[in-house]
Amino acid sequence: MEDVAKLLREIANLYPSNEVAAEKIQKKWPDLVEEVSKFDLPPIGGVTASTWTKPTRNLMSLGQLTRSFWLGLPDPETDGKVRSILFLVHDPDKLGIDWKSRKITYTPSTTLEKAVYFLIQHADRAKRCANMECLHPLFIATRPNERYCSEACSDNAQRLAKMNWWKEKGAKWLKAKKSSRRKK
Repeated sequence: MEDVAKLLREIANLYPSNEVAAEKIQKKWPDLVEEVSKFDLPPIGGVTASTWTKPTRNLMSLGQLTRSFWLGLPDPETDGKVRSILFLVHDPDKLGIDWKSRKITYTPSTTLEKAVYFLIQHADRAKRCANMECLHPLFIATRPNERYCSEACSDNAQRLAKMNWWKEKGAKWLKAKKSSRRKK
């Protein structure tokens, strides 16, 4: 499932200005590109790129769809698209009943279905990095209280917090420390 989380992060952070990232996804996940082409995904808001190939256009649309779901902004059209991805093929083996837990189960069969289903199951861990300068801010947290997508972003935030503390309180703290030394 770690691969699915990585794929989701790549898709969620896929913006129309980054065609290189779309090409990398196409090379790394060719079956996903084929699966996405089966759906009539919404167009990219405010962007018309006639030079894009159909796979790139579809991936960009999937990125936009994923971000709206990730950030909790789904609309009825988005919800309908997600349902059509999960239930496109009527396959009785995908749905089941777990009588012990009294729940309906779903078994995805394609990469796209796995990614969408994973995001639904882990929506509470779909986070935005607290580092405002992060280039790939959307990530799947491994812990519920995780705020940063990587150690680098966390280290940067700690460094900035320490700098701010020194700017605000450092001089006062040093002065108090020096005066306490003199008293001894």
